[in-house]
This record gives sequence, structure tokens and C-alpha cells, in this order.
Amino acid sequence: MRKMDLRKIVVAAVIFVATWQVNAAFISGELQFQGHVVLDGPVGEADQIISYSGPGPNGKPTVLGGSTSGDYASVLGGTEVTWSPFVFNPADASVSPLWSFTFNGLNYWFNATSVSVVTQNDTFLNIVGNGVAYIDGFEATAGSWQLTVTGGTANFAFGAYSSAAGSVPDTGMAAGMLLTSLSGLWFLRRKLSV
Repeated sequence: MRKMDLRKIVVAAVIFVATWQVNAAFISGELQFQGHVVLDGPVGEADQIISYSGPGPNGKPTVLGGSTSGDYASVLGGTEVTWSPFVFNPADASVSPLWSFTFNGLNYWFNATSVSVVTQNDTFLNIVGNGVAYIDGFEATAGSWQLTVTGGTANFAFGAYSSAAGSVPDTGMAAGMLLTSLSGLWFLRRKLSV
């Protein structure tokens, strides 16, 4: 009788683990930025962004007013943002973080996992990529970004956009947990059959 009760418990545990879902809070929303960049040459010949500036009180780029949505909706326009310089030709494999800021005690940042030039000519540069968005209290969330540079002088205007939706692909943790669970059940079965 004891073996039967233990088997029922094991079956119930397996069903519980198989149906258990973690309700993670993934980021959803968009935001845009404004400011100026210094490139390492004219727009049509540049290979990297050397520095950023903007209309913020400390001379940094800012969140563009009226451009936020979803989990970014509470962020006020004019919030200063720190951007990282990077090479786009040949492209850096990743930029971590691409941008970051703190608003109302929450940290927001975006790590670019890819950098790709879509268009580059004498007056226009369009760079896009994918990455991972982060907000304190939320799960890391896959997203995309775009940065455009316009102008023909040493200090170019730029606009940028980031979007997050969905989830980051599993790194193999779920498979490892499944393997561990199955191994435990196998050992438990062997012990019960003895």
C-alpha cells in the first residue's frame, strides 16, 4: 500500500511540474530619443559614433516627448539618456548597453545584440538591430532598435527608436530542469522497484 501512495504522489508531482507556468512580466512598448551625434567623419564616410549630446539639462540626448507607450508610457519626455559610442562599419557584434537611463527610481536599458547599416549616403545614415530590453522588475525582453542620423556637418541630428515585445529565447535552463527531473524520477523508480 505504501508503494501505491508514493506512486500517486510522484504522479501528482509530475503533473504539477508539467503544467506549472511562470507568469513572467515581459516588457511591452516603445520609446524614441532625440539629440546629436559626433561621427568620425562625414555621414557618407563615417564608421563610428564617437559621442552624443542633446537638449537635456546635462547636455545628453533625451526621451522624445509623446513617443512613449506600454511599459515606457510613464517616462517623461526630456528624461536624459546615456548612449554608448559604437562602431557600425564594420559593425560591432554587440553594444551593452546601447542606451540607459533612470526614471522614478527604475533603471531602463537596452543591450544591442546586432548592428546593421541599412542606408548610408552623404546626408543620411540608418542603423538598425536587435537586442534585449531591460526594466527593473521585468523579465529581459527581446526587442529592436533603429538610429537615424541626418545632416552634413560635424554635429549631426539623430533620432532613435526602441521597441520591446515578447520574450528572450530560453538559454537551455528549461531543458536542464527537465533532465534533472527525469533523472530523479528514474532513480526514484529504481528505488521503489527494489
